[in-house]
Amino acid sequence: MGELRKTPLAIAVFLLVLSVAVDLGGARVIAEFIPSGDGPLAAIEAELAEMDEDQAESLRSEVEGLRPDSGNPGIALPTLAMLDGLLLLTVALMALGKLSGDRISGMVHGPATFLVSLILVIVAIVVLIVSIALLLQMLALLLAPPFGTLAYLGLFGFFARGAASIALSVSMGLKLGAAVALVVAQPKILASKGLILITATALVAGVLTNFLHGFVPIVLVSVTDAVAAILVCILTLIWSVVLLIGSIPSIVKALTP
Repeated sequence: MGELRKTPLAIAVFLLVLSVAVDLGGARVIAEFIPSGDGPLAAIEAELAEMDEDQAESLRSEVEGLRPDSGNPGIALPTLAMLDGLLLLTVALMALGKLSGDRISGMVHGPATFLVSLILVIVAIVVLIVSIALLLQMLALLLAPPFGTLAYLGLFGFFARGAASIALSVSMGLKLGAAVALVVAQPKILASKGLILITATALVAGVLTNFLHGFVPIVLVSVTDAVAAILVCILTLIWSVVLLIGSIPSIVKALTP
């Protein structure tokens, strides 16, 4: 593919590490400084207003006690870290080949890809099951008025949409920066269909998550966030299996005298 420039390649790896870090914890940090708004409280009050006054009064304090975390950024963003992690793995192994040479890279590439992909397959399946269970729980509560709906609003109605949006934007900006750095490192990298496709998948997953967070009222964002997490898990599973299978010939080659 030609000579790779070390500095832009190192920058690309660094930006992707930051992107994964933002996925994992950026939204929760940002949520500490951005209020989630009173949308859920207004919805709770609207539900209580339709009930008997004595019953509503007894439930009001109970529902307020259900509100565990008004800065909740959801599960879709941490789930994105798996997909971004696969992109980071691909670029990091490319950087390793540049720094250590083809022989060592050939010995490490296959086993590392196989091991990380296998771990991510297992993690993605677990997260997928948890996300589906959480989605079903939220829907069951939401569709069981008045008490179920109130419980849903108290438990899941408070979503840090602003913080999640900022974190998603930062993460996507870092990935775009990494893509530019890779092109600077080696323009011919645009011919690498696998790298282009996994980069595009990671970016599309971020756009899709942001869309699902933004097109519904604030009290329903937890539901669409769980949907986004499910979709990201499926994309991660697909890519993990592809990389897992693709790593087998490299392992066989490394083991063959």
